[in-house]
Amino acid sequence: MKMMALRVELQLDTSSSRERRRRVQSVLEKLHEHLNVAVLDLEEGDHPQKAAVGVVTVASSRREAREILERVIDALCAHPRLTVVSQTIHEV
Repeated sequence: MKMMALRVELQLDTSSSRERRRRVQSVLEKLHEHLNVAVLDLEEGDHPQKAAVGVVTVASSRREAREILERVIDALCAHPRLTVVSQTIHEV
């Protein structure tokens, strides 16, 4: 079994911290439901237009785990109200 983690920095088009939390939570719930990954909002920062999320997956092979995380990145890139600023995949 291989476990891999993904950290993604996001730019959001939100104007308040409350709206930011709501938007990030909605995105994380959809990722968890549709791609069966563990998700976490990594930064509860003061800036309402920035967010960092963590995603972890476990798979039978390194390639399969990477493919799952790449699908997560694709889903985030396709979201109309956020922009992926950076992403980093780590093998755990």
